Amino acid sequence: MEYKKIVEKIIYKILSWYKGKKVLTYEKDRNNKKWQFEQLFVENFLRKNLDVTSVIDVPIGTNRFGKIIDQCPNIQSFIGIDLSDDMLNFAKLKNDKKLVLKKKDIINEKCEDRADLIIILRMLNLFETKISLKIIENLLSLSKKYCIATLRHDQKHYVIENKIHVQPIEEFKEKIISLGYNYKIYNFEDNRKGTFSILLIEKNK
Repeated sequence: MEYKKIVEKIIYKILSWYKGKKVLTYEKDRNNKKWQFEQLFVENFLRKNLDVTSVIDVPIGTNRFGKIIDQCPNIQSFIGIDLSDDMLNFAKLKNDKKLVLKKKDIINEKCEDRADLIIILRMLNLFETKISLKIIENLLSLSKKYCIATLRHDQKHYVIENKIHVQPIEEFKEKIISLGYNYKIYNFEDNRKGTFSILLIEKNK
């Protein structure tokens, strides 16, 4: 089976996790300390970094950051990308003023949009390492300045709970550096295997 078809099969399976009634309870089910860690980090970054005038959130999911982005006068452009119709429809219901929604497969399709900040939350652990490294490469090509990504990682790749890919951290560090960016890692402690972190990635000047 060719690579593109393998990816499409994986995406189809993942999309089945984010359909129908599951979308309606997505935020409620995940409003925990890890969710709050992510939320506060992104909100504080947006408030402090006034050089951010544009944001791309991929996958947009239920649109966690539309409200805070509307409150930031320096941000003029906000694009939300997802492949799930149900997630896109849910995100649209929040009626955020700046948000423009786009349906796109960011693994196999080229994206013409660029932004100062790219947000990639809860995506890189859904795929095997090769695909997630391709996602990082594709999305960093859209970043003019910054990227905020989450990653559960360890020294080698393995899968937990039959769906969460714990990624080999050194391969991701090497990829980020090779693309002309540097990074800082902020860890969150929980009871799952691997280390859950926010990666703050910045383009080299």
